[in-house]
Amino acid sequence: MREIFKHRKLWRIASSAALAALILAPIAPLDADARGGKYAELKEYLYPPRKIMKHADELELTRKQRQTIKAALRAANAQISDLRFELQEEQDRLTQMVAGDQDADAILAQADKVMALEAKIKRTHLKLMLDVKGVLTAKQRQEVEAYLARKRGRKP
Repeated sequence: MREIFKHRKLWRIASSAALAALILAPIAPLDADARGGKYAELKEYLYPPRKIMKHADELELTRKQRQTIKAALRAANAQISDLRFELQEEQDRLTQMVAGDQDADAILAQADKVMALEAKIKRTHLKLMLDVKGVLTAKQRQEVEAYLARKRGRKP
């Protein structure tokens, strides 16, 4: 009987670790895929707000553009912060369920909650970058795209 218990306990630990590795991995923003994944092409057309603000003088951003970008950044950061706290709670709940004796349907339902929160965070990141892009003029967007292309070692 002890052998069965040991194997069951080991299985729980291994399955919890595997689930944690798959679901609880840190969330990377869309522009962080350096290996050319499915979002690699998007990063050429989306601009990280902090990078835009770092080069605000070179891009000749107006005062209104700067204020709009800062406001969008503050709003997104507040929303993402709230979502991350909620995500952590749901991830902890999921881990407890997997470590316990919950049925598969309940675990999958909880995993759906976790993945929905991850999707909301990614959507918020994407919306922020789209908002920043929308604030820039066509000339400024061309300058940013040329700068990013040079950083990646490509011709603009």
